[in-house]
Amino acid sequence: MRKVAVVTDAVCGLPGAIVEQYGITVVPVTVRFGTKVYRDDQLTIDEFWVKVLDGPHHPSTSQPSPGDFETAFGPLVDQGLDIVCPVVTSKLSGTFNSARVAAQGFPGRVTVFDTQSWSLVQGYQVMSAAAAAQSGASVEEIIVLLESIRSRSHVFIGFETVEYIQRGGRIDDVMPVLERLVRTLKLRFVFEIAEGKLRFVGVSRSRLKLLQQIQAQVARYIPAEMLIVAHTRRENEAQDFARTLAKRLDFPLGQVMVGELGPALASHAGPGGIAAGIVRALPEQ
Repeated sequence: MRKVAVVTDAVCGLPGAIVEQYGITVVPVTVRFGTKVYRDDQLTIDEFWVKVLDGPHHPSTSQPSPGDFETAFGPLVDQGLDIVCPVVTSKLSGTFNSARVAAQGFPGRVTVFDTQSWSLVQGYQVMSAAAAAQSGASVEEIIVLLESIRSRSHVFIGFETVEYIQRGGRIDDVMPVLERLVRTLKLRFVFEIAEGKLRFVGVSRSRLKLLQQIQAQVARYIPAEMLIVAHTRRENEAQDFARTLAKRLDFPLGQVMVGELGPALASHAGPGGIAAGIVRALPEQ
């Protein structure tokens, strides 16, 4: 049985230390400001936000091309490794299709997996796959693990504004309703990633109510195997929110994954975005 390597896309949001620890290969996403094009790993988060807030152009993103994935897959296959490639949800990005096209150039060696999620919830799937690979798991065993985690994952996202995600076309189905609300009231919006798609959950009149609504949604799925908090430009609030969630759900605070969205997702979330994810624990045998 060949050893397994894990390849993913930059939307997973895993910090460099974890990527290095587990030997994960991360394929970057492209970010554009007008005619200027950057790989997301060429911009720090602070540099990205300076360009967003001070520059004349709104950021846009492009998924990795098949060629980008071929470049990542090739050396690993040459080393005699099989590859598992968990990627951002196919319902919100073309990354899955790019990876699948690239995999066709390596018959029987690359398995592409749709996480039906994003950010650190996708990242938790990636990290779990890589840990299993390091422990000697086969491709088939890793896919079973990923399917289990995917089926138990729930993500709720709060937006301070829908301006950024509207420009990205991710919520076209619900925009007529939201536009009426935006015109009449100052509201925050809560979405869920359900079966890989963004689903409108509700609105809140204040930041506090927004956080409470997300917390209540997450708490429906206890007990937790993993808790995740992600944000854009709200580090202190995210840490406080993680403490609140951990206490309410009786989960070890030190195990909560907390991180800021990188350029690929921040382009769509806008400033002030906050999300919480839970991977429900397996039932006791």
